[in-house]
Amino acid sequence: TLYKLKRYNSALAAFKSSIQINPADANNFLNLGNCYYWMKQYDSSIYYHNIALEKNIGNKETYNFLGSFSA
Repeated sequence: TLYKLKRYNSALAAFKSSIQINPADANNFLNLGNCYYWMKQYDSSIYYHNIALEKNIGNKETYNFLGSFSA
């Protein structure tokens, strides 16, 4: 995938398109947050990870990423 290839700008566009198709899918928000994290755009990363948590409160990966900001 674009994310695994570290093509984060292209991956962002794909995940945003996926959100428009299925806004209830927490994974798309999680993946957006992950892309922004690796691009060092931490405010955006936190924003999208928080949305992912609202949609799927038990997602451990989201907690791991958000926990890295407080370390």
